[in-house]
Amino acid sequence: MGIVVCALFALLLGSAPLRAMQMANPGIEQQSEPAQHEDGPQANSPDLGNYVSRDLDDAEYAFVRAHLNKLPDAMKQKILRTDLEHFDIFFVDGTTGAVHANRPDLAGGLTFNPDAPLPGDEYPGELLATQGDIPEDNSVPQTTSCGSIPFPGCTAGGGPYRRIFTTPVTAEVTCPSGVVRPCTGTYAHTTNTGYYVGGTVTTACNAGSLIHSAKQEDGGYSFLGGWSATPKEKGSDIDAGLHFHEVTAYLDEYYTLFIKIPGYSTIEITKSTDPPGDRTPADIDCGKETQIEFRVAPWPLDFGDTPECKGSATVPLAYMVKACQTVAFIAERGFGGVGSQYNEQAIVWVAPSVTFGGWGTLATSTQGVSWGGAYHQVPAYWPQAPCGGCIFKWMTAIAQSPQNLDDGSNYTATWSDRSIAQWAFGPDYKGPIVAGYPYPMTKDLTRCSEYPLWSDYNPLSVISDCGNTPVGLSPDNGRVHVTDYSVIRETDTINLKNP
Repeated sequence: MGIVVCALFALLLGSAPLRAMQMANPGIEQQSEPAQHEDGPQANSPDLGNYVSRDLDDAEYAFVRAHLNKLPDAMKQKILRTDLEHFDIFFVDGTTGAVHANRPDLAGGLTFNPDAPLPGDEYPGELLATQGDIPEDNSVPQTTSCGSIPFPGCTAGGGPYRRIFTTPVTAEVTCPSGVVRPCTGTYAHTTNTGYYVGGTVTTACNAGSLIHSAKQEDGGYSFLGGWSATPKEKGSDIDAGLHFHEVTAYLDEYYTLFIKIPGYSTIEITKSTDPPGDRTPADIDCGKETQIEFRVAPWPLDFGDTPECKGSATVPLAYMVKACQTVAFIAERGFGGVGSQYNEQAIVWVAPSVTFGGWGTLATSTQGVSWGGAYHQVPAYWPQAPCGGCIFKWMTAIAQSPQNLDDGSNYTATWSDRSIAQWAFGPDYKGPIVAGYPYPMTKDLTRCSEYPLWSDYNPLSVISDCGNTPVGLSPDNGRVHVTDYSVIRETDTINLKNP
């Protein structure tokens, strides 16, 4: 705990970047200030220390504040719209499973469920050829031990869905390896915010009917997510968004924020335990709108954050240690405002490594540092999530296990403001550049698919008329219906009529 204590003392003193490490090693001097790896905010970035309760013990306060200040600036600006009591955030260590929250009343406020696949988790059929799974001429139908794609099985969960997804996106332009941090001059235009997608879901009253035989067997979902550029890797497909629950038919319904990490858990914000926590997450009023975002972000750790991230007398800075560099997956929702209280919730899952699921990478440089009366050129490692070739998605689905497409369930969701990081539009993008904020989707980026809609599924036929039924395919009894379509909005109705 020594490093944490030093970090806390540094908070009180309000010293310069890298102050915690400099207190432990007073002789350290740098040729530059590359990035903060401790509890203060990054340069010119707001400090969110006021959004961490002082009722936490000192070590926990320092830990949560340090991680809160690693959030992308665009998220911080939204947090600044609210106050401590209306802001719930959980950090989950993907290595140990440890959970940290910004208030003690949130203790026990997460549930961890099996990471069962959700509908639409299979990699988009039209793009399978690029992964070497089917011939380029599509002469052989794609089948697996789970059945024909997109039939639900071991890659995707059972149930109907409507899926909007992107073509493989252009990478964020990040500072390359070999350049001393901070990146200035020729590289001043580069960023390192990671990738992100967003959308607004109108949470309608009586949005679904999912109860059969007096119990809820199905789940309604409106969520974001995507696949890394290496979709065969474990952890390459992440889901994050809203889970609709119906407790009593048309009488008690609510939404929870979740994130699903393959091989780990599906994590949801729920009512916290009592004791020690007694927090009930803020309800989303029916007929209102909630903004949701999914992000993959570079996440530099501090010494002591994980057992592997540790320093020594000859390794005094966290950026000198590969194990201190990783990525985080963030599910975020915000609702309220414009005459009512704004509420913000987030789950941050910190991956065990920067290469988890193929989402991140390391850039390297050589930095000059002085300590112990000598000048040293040391290797430095910088986590990045440029995400070139990733695919992102917006989903409306009814999850079922086992699948029953005639059980009478229904679920409706209206999407608006579908948006994505500006990097997705390529180097010729002429719009405004505000790093960290998503921009409206375009027709060129948009693809779609639905299930069930076809009997003889051709994986390369998914490029379609996204307004409703894909060209050349026959509707399937109206189970999935799309209205009011544009590239940024639509209303999806899934109606599983009884046979």
